[in-house]
Amino acid sequence: MTETQDIQEREITQKYFKRFGQIAVEKEYIKEEDLFKALKIQLEDDLNEKPHRFLSDILFQMGVMSVMEIEDTLNELFQARIE
Repeated sequence: MTETQDIQEREITQKYFKRFGQIAVEKEYIKEEDLFKALKIQLEDDLNEKPHRFLSDILFQMGVMSVMEIEDTLNELFQARIE
């Protein structure tokens, strides 16, 4: 994939598909600060070549999201991609 294609794909994704963290914040399951902290943890893990973890896993381990909240967020995320 060329750099131009990559940029176009990211723009389309940002325009039409919400991300897990965005939905969780909109539903008020987490605060923006929680999302930023989880993203920082995820990035640090990736940079240190640790196994990649989903944000849902990190937010659950941080104690800021319940299993039901994660399931609801994922349901909305996948429903939006089907429509």
